[in-house]
Amino acid sequence: MKIEVKHLPDDFFGVGEVKGYRFTRIYTIPSAYIYAVNGLSTTHYEVLRRPNLSPVCIDFKSRLYSETEYKEVYPSSKRFGFDAWTFTDRELAINKAKEL
Repeated sequence: MKIEVKHLPDDFFGVGEVKGYRFTRIYTIPSAYIYAVNGLSTTHYEVLRRPNLSPVCIDFKSRLYSETEYKEVYPSSKRFGFDAWTFTDRELAINKAKEL
């Protein structure tokens, strides 16, 4: 059985609690991604542990999920400190990514 993975986009705009922020991937290694997050007048960096995979939902009404298709998901705010970290300094973010 072949498993397919849809990766997080390189560039996207936040929705929900991060609406108004632009996320741009600036660094990728096998164990982590780093996104530059641009807000009103600030930039910070979010380090994400890889992979955060979730099965693709085939039928929302029946809650039926694929057994062969998965997608990477951006960690929720509750996962920061476990699977994701925020830094104001780019070099500190890169160092954290290399630790993972």
